[in-house]
Amino acid sequence: MQKAELKEHLNKKGIEIVKGRYVKKSDILAEFYSVPKIPDDLKHGKTAREKEYLKIINNLMAIVQIDPMTGLVHKEHFKSLEKSQGAYIMIDGDGLKAINDVHGHAAGTAAILALSDGIKAALRSKDDTTVTRAGGDEFIVHIEGISISAGVSIANRILDSIRKQKIATHYKGNKEIKNKLEKMKLTASLGVGHTEEEADKALYDAKKKGRNRVEYQKALKAA
Repeated sequence: MQKAELKEHLNKKGIEIVKGRYVKKSDILAEFYSVPKIPDDLKHGKTAREKEYLKIINNLMAIVQIDPMTGLVHKEHFKSLEKSQGAYIMIDGDGLKAINDVHGHAAGTAAILALSDGIKAALRSKDDTTVTRAGGDEFIVHIEGISISAGVSIANRILDSIRKQKIATHYKGNKEIKNKLEKMKLTASLGVGHTEEEADKALYDAKKKGRNRVEYQKALKAA
């Protein structure tokens, strides 16, 4: 494979060659992505101008922590957060790529927003929960201080909530397409684990077993 072909192939996989090493683009972004902390002595402006600048800085810092499409935590900010022991839930929308390919980008976006709404509606304020859109129609939920069995219960609640959502609610385009979206049933595949890696493996099992279901690693069932 020629150098140009190799570069193009790696680029499609989200990988770049940096100083002779293969590096994921997400890792490159994470290296430069950080939300700076304002020093304590600068948190309270003294003059009106300083207070105004501080307000602008705080607003900008809040913006970069949020995913602009869903209003959830930005994926890079999610990576930077310290997380206590608990459970991860990986969520992947079923068939959303096909909706985007057949009915257009606006329909695909509507499906992602409906999926996001389903996740938000299922989570309780008393749960110590952080949710991010990892990319496309994949979401990650982290809940601190709960067991895998509790995580599975929450995952099933999320799935039930997702099934109740209507994609057409978020679609503002062609009436014919909107009518088709009205008839579509939204489902998802979910995986639960102690770590993102475990949850991702469980998600793979859910997809392999027909989707529209919750799975967790078999090795964890005895726990």
